[in-house]
Amino acid sequence: MLAGCGASRHVQPYSGRLYSIAQVQGAFAALGLRLHTDSRHPGLTVLVNNHHLGQPYMRTVPRLLTVVVADRRHATTSPASLRKRGRSRLARYANVTVFYKPAILDEVRGSISTLRWGTSQAKPGRQLIVPGGSIGGIRLGASRKDVEKAFGPGRSTRRGIVSYFGGHIVVDYWFHDRLYPWVGSLETRWSGFHTRSGVHVGSSRRELRRIYATCDRRTECHLLEGPWPDALATGFVLRHGKVAAIGIGYS
Repeated sequence: MLAGCGASRHVQPYSGRLYSIAQVQGAFAALGLRLHTDSRHPGLTVLVNNHHLGQPYMRTVPRLLTVVVADRRHATTSPASLRKRGRSRLARYANVTVFYKPAILDEVRGSISTLRWGTSQAKPGRQLIVPGGSIGGIRLGASRKDVEKAFGPGRSTRRGIVSYFGGHIVVDYWFHDRLYPWVGSLETRWSGFHTRSGVHVGSSRRELRRIYATCDRRTECHLLEGPWPDALATGFVLRHGKVAAIGIGYS
């Protein structure tokens, strides 16, 4: 589980799955956080962002992020250099401990979610929501021709906005004020679709913690799925503390 803010003297022993260095690097890379080996200690590998963060043209911010990966279950002591991280926050999941600056909270949570639940390239399912990927088998970026071949023409509510499955999924073929022949975003307000963790329309704000979503306001939460600009995200609209709609698209 994610821990709170602050610094830690220990990486707690872990009895579950041990994620490899490559898996951790891949999960963070999906959010634009490129990690490189900084040092190795008995049972621990320290990864830092060094000179790469986000898109190639972004300003270099060395050591905005430090990730400690335990490669054995009883590597309990973190390196002394990591015991005081100034204003860094702390997050833990499985055998991974993350020290990060508040400015990249969304990216860190998104990376941990990717590590835990997989990427947006996961296979879509008819009643499955894949954050950043698909709802009910309709994948973000899929061509309109393929969608209509698989699910029928749908019902057009206005130009470029089409509902499928009796209105359970609404697909928007617009992107940046232009109409395209591929899925630009999609949304559902039906409780029959769910993520692999069980989040669905009707879930509580607390249940969104399972997928490490960030809640900025009382009425909106999101899970970042890709780096800026035009970051891919899964959004959750809240009403009376419950999820009323789930959408996937680019910001």
